[in-house]
Amino acid sequence: MHSIIRHLPASPSQTVSNRYRVKTFKTSEAMWKFLNAGSNSLVWKEMESPMKAGTYFSRIEKRNGKNQVVYLDVKLLNV
Repeated sequence: MHSIIRHLPASPSQTVSNRYRVKTFKTSEAMWKFLNAGSNSLVWKEMESPMKAGTYFSRIEKRNGKNQVVYLDVKLLNV
């Protein structure tokens, strides 16, 4: 699976947004075809680690003495 990620803009009531949308593709050719269409390559970035498609919330956690960005699926959050 090949994944790309896009930062979602903040709503008018928020000053900062830490929400992201992930899109997955079965082949790298399909992913590059999507990225090369229009201005998609300006807002979508290829991910190093594959994730399932959906909307995610990010936060920074300290692991092994280093700060890492952790992505949490919005559907699994209890708000």
